[in-house]
Amino acid sequence: PVDLNCKVVVDDEVLGMRNFLVGANEVDYHFINTNVEDMKYDLSGDISTVVEGDACPKCDGHLHLKKSIEIGNLFKLGTKYSEALGLTYLDKDNKSNPVVMGCYGIGPGRVIAAVIEQNNDDKGMILPISIAPYTVCIVPAKDSSEIMDYCYNLEKKLEEAGIDVLVDDRDERVGVKFNDMDLLGLPIRVTVGRDFVNGEVEVKLRKEDKINKVKIDNLVEEIQDIIKKNI
Repeated sequence: PVDLNCKVVVDDEVLGMRNFLVGANEVDYHFINTNVEDMKYDLSGDISTVVEGDACPKCDGHLHLKKSIEIGNLFKLGTKYSEALGLTYLDKDNKSNPVVMGCYGIGPGRVIAAVIEQNNDDKGMILPISIAPYTVCIVPAKDSSEIMDYCYNLEKKLEEAGIDVLVDDRDERVGVKFNDMDLLGLPIRVTVGRDFVNGEVEVKLRKEDKINKVKIDNLVEEIQDIIKKNI
């Protein structure tokens, strides 16, 4: 009989197969005309792919399938590196042994993918304040030197308050700027436009449709309050 020298689990369907091809545990070699009786297998059973609603064999529960995304990995390193480094410990018998090492890694790209998958709409990303590259985007809505001066001054005040700010001073239409900021998913948008003459600006959270008018004199404090409530 063929001894595969490994633990083998055999599906019940395989038990009915005849003269099949199997690996020989050696590169580029196979066994042909193999049958189950040629093997030394450890377990046979009805093995299949699980599906939603399958009953648990040990309790009254049922299986539920959910989507997930891998954002990190765990690795068992064994003693390869500890032996190379001379990293050892003393056991209860005062004998020196190499440390069994392990590590984990979190992928920033995977984290971002998971965040975006859970925070988006048909306009683009909706980034949480805690990870957004800029918390506030200032959009000048009118071509005015007075408005631009105010936008840059507001940028300075917010940065002094520890808030990351982006001023969209591109020579583009307001609609284009709004669409781009929505696509980027920046959490808070401040629009400086027609209400500026009345001492007001528009403040909008990316995750909401509502637009609020805020007095210029209270703007920095208002934004700080929004951040505290949404971080």
